[in-house]
Formats: sequence, structure tokens, C-alpha cells
Amino acid sequence: MRVEYIDGDGDRRIRQDQLPPWDYFFHQTGGAHLYLSVEPECGRARAELYIDGDRVARDTSAFRAEIDGWLRMDSAGNAWFDPS
Repeated sequence: MRVEYIDGDGDRRIRQDQLPPWDYFFHQTGGAHLYLSVEPECGRARAELYIDGDRVARDTSAFRAEIDGWLRMDSAGNAWFDPS
């Protein structure tokens, strides 16, 4: 499985030959670019994004699942996912 993502420092990372399931956790402030792409060697791809424990985005595909967007926060500190 190939996993491409933007890490907590904003750097694009690629992990090759990852075994599922793969989890990555980080803390970020509003305005951060959130990107996750999963490409399995066989089977279906599934990518899920959680903010504060709530799933806010999900993509499934036969070949590649991708989530791309931005972390937004309101004045009360509530976060949500804004797809690009």
C-alpha cells in the first residue's frame, strides 16, 4: 500500500509498502492543508479523516482514495473540514 499525506509540519510525506490499517495523528491550527491519498496493491482503497474524533471526510475507490481540503476553525475554536 502507498500512502501519501501532509504531516503536522506541513511537509508532504510518502510511505510505501505500508500494511493496513495505517493511522497518523497530529495537531494543527486553522487554515492547515489536509491531504491524504491511499493506493493499495490489491483490493479497495479507503481514506478517512477525523477531526477531534469525528469522521469528517471519507473516500473509497477501487484504485485510489483521496481526501484534500483545509482545516477551518470558527471564533469559538470549533474545527471542521472544508473540501477543496
